[in-house]
Amino acid sequence: MSEFRKFQIVIPTVKGREKYLYDAISSVLNQEYPEVEVIVSNNGADPAIKKCVESFNSKRIIYAETPTQLAMAEHWEFAISHVTSDFFTIIGDDDALTSSCMEYVLQALQLHPNALCITHSPAQYFWPDYIVKEHQNLYIMHGGNTGEIKEIQTKKIFKKVCEFREHYGSLPFLYHGFVSTNLVRKIQKIEGRIFARIAPDVYSDLLLAHYLESFVSIDAPLTIGGQGAKSNGANVFKETKEGKIFFNNLPEFLEPKRPAASIYLQLFEYIEKIKKQDFSTAISNISWRNFVFRCIQEAVKSKSKSQVILQGVKDVLKQHCPIYKQIFFFTIIKLVNTKFTFSFLRYLLEKNEVRNFYKWDNARADFSASSIFAVAWAINKRMKN
Repeated sequence: MSEFRKFQIVIPTVKGREKYLYDAISSVLNQEYPEVEVIVSNNGADPAIKKCVESFNSKRIIYAETPTQLAMAEHWEFAISHVTSDFFTIIGDDDALTSSCMEYVLQALQLHPNALCITHSPAQYFWPDYIVKEHQNLYIMHGGNTGEIKEIQTKKIFKKVCEFREHYGSLPFLYHGFVSTNLVRKIQKIEGRIFARIAPDVYSDLLLAHYLESFVSIDAPLTIGGQGAKSNGANVFKETKEGKIFFNNLPEFLEPKRPAASIYLQLFEYIEKIKKQDFSTAISNISWRNFVFRCIQEAVKSKSKSQVILQGVKDVLKQHCPIYKQIFFFTIIKLVNTKFTFSFLRYLLEKNEVRNFYKWDNARADFSASSIFAVAWAINKRMKN
């Protein structure tokens, strides 16, 4: 039955990213499964983006554009309004599907025909123009890459994520994951939007987990997440001019209630919003240690936003943490704020980051590759050998 299902890959894009977009579209159109289409949504109607799309001359591309540039979450909501398939996913314009992507999705649906969400272990790649020279053209594969397909119960994982005892990456996901269109429309009908916060990928993960009883996970990379010179994540983290633009002109409903510089403070806000009436119960067993220490890491990594993040942590502690624990964590935060401790922690984090990059492989050395499409078409072959 699964061979008759229709799939669409939604690619939101914006001015100046047509070089990456070409590879993203190519990775979809080169899938062997014929019932897969691309929806390209041009945020701001840039003519170069439209020209890139038209260069493919393909009936499998659905093109949409907004007359003015929207905030990312608004644009994603607009982009998925054009979905008509049974399942869809969203990837970035600097990302790509791997060569075996649809093959794995179909296998998963044959084993679990009632599945509403399919996740996997996305690989990662730094384009040759990435803003950190040492990381350029490196890639990494996560997971065991066995190809194992299994069903996972959602509620226990969701509970642990809400308690900050497990990383939110363990949740079902829409960005880079394949989700039933009917499920998303149901959530939109109830919630109004599926992308209702400034980080639409993280918020939609939590929202899916709130509604899903189970999801299917594949231990293989179906997609590659790319990071180029124009990537939102890289520019926000490095606090470049492009990164600062990301936070400009946000509609009121997207304005963060907690400091946007911290993903864990944002995560806390998202749990508050989604859990609503039973929020107190949801965080009754929260690991305050995990929450505070992860926020401290973010503060140490971001010099210019460190005080904003630390103040955000103190605000959360005052509102929700037992008083006897507050005293301990306020002492820790005060210690972190000393010049010596802050500098020492920053040194340790930078050293650990360098050590982690020793695990990354060089795409040119392994595949004679210098683009995400070339890596995407070689990565599954390496896994299967």
